[in-house]
Amino acid sequence: MENFEEIPDDLDLHKTFEIIISREHFSKHVTEIVKQIQQNKLSGASLKNILIKYKIGKITELKEEFLDLILAYINIILNDNALTQKELYNVKFLKKIFQIKEQDFYKYRYSAMREVLRKQLMLIYRDDNRIDREESLYKVGLQELFSISYDQFLEFANEEDFIALYKGADIANLDTVIRNSKRKKNK
Repeated sequence: MENFEEIPDDLDLHKTFEIIISREHFSKHVTEIVKQIQQNKLSGASLKNILIKYKIGKITELKEEFLDLILAYINIILNDNALTQKELYNVKFLKKIFQIKEQDFYKYRYSAMREVLRKQLMLIYRDDNRIDREESLYKVGLQELFSISYDQFLEFANEEDFIALYKGADIANLDTVIRNSKRKKNK
């Protein structure tokens, strides 16, 4: 098990994991890891010890549980419809220590990711049918949270683009690219 830098000594992170402990139900081994994060005690060595204690060969065996854990964290931090650099860093850190790779959310938790993005994009678009600079940066942050490509992100954003256009928005104000999902077949 590779060592990682310390869990960020971030009071908000620890409070959020306290909420996760009270709301979510994970396996015993993941709950133990969550408690260590909440108490700012998780280290490479303690993570390795938990894996040994529960006879887990590789951390990647817990990938789907860790995806659910990170999704729980994301849902809580986005309750205020904002994403700070510290929160984005914390998500990246969690993905790193739990060995979550690009495309894992897309591959294993598509529906849950889609629901989070749909809700956030709806809030961005529907207030005034335009995307300002701050909202554009927020969209980039949302894409980074889930480590998905721009084209994959457009799958979700284009749904809101079409709704905004239907309601009279000017495409120049939407900060997007509309892609035709139906491609002509060559004969």
